[in-house]
Amino acid sequence: LRGHVVRMGSELFRILTDGLPRRKGLAAPAEVVEYQRRLRNVGLVTFGYEHTSGLFDELRLREGRSWESAEASSMPGWTTNARRTTVARRYTLSVGQRRLEDPGSIFTSAFASGQEDAASEFHVVWLGQGKADSPNAGRAGRSGDAECRAMLDTHEVLKKAIQDEGTDEIVGSLAIHTSGVPCLSCVGVAAQFKRCYPKVSFCFTFMNRPLAEREPDVDADFGASVGQSVNPKTPRVTEK
Repeated sequence: LRGHVVRMGSELFRILTDGLPRRKGLAAPAEVVEYQRRLRNVGLVTFGYEHTSGLFDELRLREGRSWESAEASSMPGWTTNARRTTVARRYTLSVGQRRLEDPGSIFTSAFASGQEDAASEFHVVWLGQGKADSPNAGRAGRSGDAECRAMLDTHEVLKKAIQDEGTDEIVGSLAIHTSGVPCLSCVGVAAQFKRCYPKVSFCFTFMNRPLAEREPDVDADFGASVGQSVNPKTPRVTEK
């Protein structure tokens, strides 16, 4: 089993580096389709706490100062509702001579349609059945995930600043902390964000659910068995 997990981790790293399609407007449709196919074929919704942490180290998504869990969860708007994911975001960024700062904002997951996924600036991937809080069973939308919303919002802020300042020279730091292990679609969005803004130190952290709240053996290696009913924050495989 451990060898199987290692192989999946290696495949995810390849998908999220060499396998990332070019940005919207530049990528050929075949690039996007192949990226989506490979990510879905891994068969996971999340890669589990320990393994996602290791993957983030490899993808340079643990750079700079991180949130403290207690600090993030004490912010107004942070929810412990198990059927919602919450994200705390902060950044200090410079676009040319312009300085942008967010000392702390909260994002929560919300419904998103497949059409909204397709319109996203970054490539969003349907991983099978949608989040358990979806009003429509099996919805495709992942752009409504709190992690994705936080990154897309930051991207929009930077796009406007680039246009206003007439330069794409961007440096600084971005820190995101989420209430659960992010899904692989959001991990892919994070990898795309990092590629888009390579001089921004991006620190993406997430909470690990207390042992008492987990399903038995869910975190043993990579996730739950196929078809197992688990909490949305619990590392799990794609339901068939």
